[in-house]
Amino acid sequence: MVKIAAQQRSVPQKLHLPVDSLAGVGPRVAAQLARLSIESIGDLLWHLPLRYENRGQIVPLGYHLIGQSVLIHVTIAEAKSLMRGKARQVAQGYDDAGSITLWQFGRFGPTLQTGQSYLLFGEVREGASGLEMAQPELIQSAQLEAIVPIYPSTEGLSQSKLRTLVVQALRVALHDLDECLPAPIRQRFGWPTLLAALQRIHAPVLADGVPTRDEPAFARMIGEELLAHLLTKSGFRATIIRTGPALSGIAGPIALPSDKGTNASAR
Repeated sequence: MVKIAAQQRSVPQKLHLPVDSLAGVGPRVAAQLARLSIESIGDLLWHLPLRYENRGQIVPLGYHLIGQSVLIHVTIAEAKSLMRGKARQVAQGYDDAGSITLWQFGRFGPTLQTGQSYLLFGEVREGASGLEMAQPELIQSAQLEAIVPIYPSTEGLSQSKLRTLVVQALRVALHDLDECLPAPIRQRFGWPTLLAALQRIHAPVLADGVPTRDEPAFARMIGEELLAHLLTKSGFRATIIRTGPALSGIAGPIALPSDKGTNASAR
């Protein structure tokens, strides 16, 4: 049986700084992050992705792609600017396998030019005249080998902004993250270090594949949450024992109620 040696964990000062100490976080972005319970730099590290998008593989057009978010390489046969309605531009793109209608809305997104070829990422849908993609994201060739995390977000906070902030938090973690689990514990369960787990989850490498919820990195994060819960609970009990008033007529310690029979685990 492996025992965890009692140790005093140092407080990582920079990770506890408010999130607005990061570049690009003003009052508006800070308020948006607060709606996600992100108030410190460290909170960003624990804001785990919902899913991932593989942007490292170009796929040919086809109806089997409907409902999928994919990377396509198309040449623009025709592009029209629209003066009415919500759409800003509609373009017809094609590759060797088929064609697709591309819609752009609002002020954001690339303006596609007739005769030019583009790498575009987005969800393929079935429209009135065939395949469609609304508001595709323009991908640069340098971004090709990328597995992109998709995070829980809130209104007005883009995925690219969230990813940029998480990358900044990871840079801080390189120098300011404590490892609280001894090596024997990690080896027993096959867990990586906390830093390695966070890097795998937030910045996966294409060669290692898309992260899955049943791999060691996510298991380590679950273990970290459980350890934090146990330490918090232990500290709460110790505080009551140290500071609680003495009760007359009772000799010996008082047993505190356990979590059994409550809905604590359900929460």
